[in-house]
Amino acid sequence: KLVVVSDHGHGMVNSLSAGLLSFNSPFLALSTQCNAGNKGCNSINKYKRADYLCISSHELNMEIKENSLSEHARLAKLSLVIDCPTITLTRGKQGTLHYQSPSTMLQVPAFAHRVLDRVGAGDIAFAISSLLVRANAPSDIIGLYSNAAASIHVSELGNKNSVDRVRLGRYITSLIK
Repeated sequence: KLVVVSDHGHGMVNSLSAGLLSFNSPFLALSTQCNAGNKGCNSINKYKRADYLCISSHELNMEIKENSLSEHARLAKLSLVIDCPTITLTRGKQGTLHYQSPSTMLQVPAFAHRVLDRVGAGDIAFAISSLLVRANAPSDIIGLYSNAAASIHVSELGNKNSVDRVRLGRYITSLIK
């Protein structure tokens, strides 16, 4: 079982419901977003624990306000703050960083050759990676599939085409060749 929560900070998930989700979900995959709509007030701190977290570099900086720490150190600290063993940090054109422990971090590059529209790239990376983390896939597979899906997504304007398994499979095959 998998519970996927994409919290955009518009008031649907309050502290009480976040607590219920934290303690009653068999496997909680979580993404909280800081954006102009919530004025940066949508903190991960309202959740007490999660099994998997996907956040952007900007959101990590909002949570761990210690610029002297490296991204790796801030991820390790965030993992303790929210009691979450597995985190994916989305970093735009720098790809993703997959955290499983302070000694187990994997950087995966972005694969996009052209970027027309970045909106939703983190959401698609979260959707794909949540399923793969729940299935106990290795970090390199999680990074490959989620970054490939995000690359397909950013290469088009808007959401007129979906990223299905056939399209994703063809894209990954082209990367490997």
